[in-house]
Amino acid sequence: MTLYAEFCIIHYMSGAAIQKKVLGLQAEIELIKTTLKKEPDFSIDERIWRKMRPRVKRERAKLYQSSYGKR
Repeated sequence: MTLYAEFCIIHYMSGAAIQKKVLGLQAEIELIKTTLKKEPDFSIDERIWRKMRPRVKRERAKLYQSSYGKR
C-alpha cells in the first residue's frame, strides 16, 4: 500500500481508530528493532575468564584459608 493510500485511509478514520493504528505500528516497529538488534559477542570475555580463572581460584583459596583455616 502506498503512503498516499495510507493517508487517505487515516483521513477518514476516527481519533480512536488512528490511535489504535499508531499503537499497532509502534509495536511492529519495536518488534522489528528487537529482531534486528545484534547480540553482543561474549567470546572475548570467555577467553579472558579462562586465563584468569586459575588465579581467581588461588586467591579465593588463600582468602578462605586465612578466614576459616586457622580455627
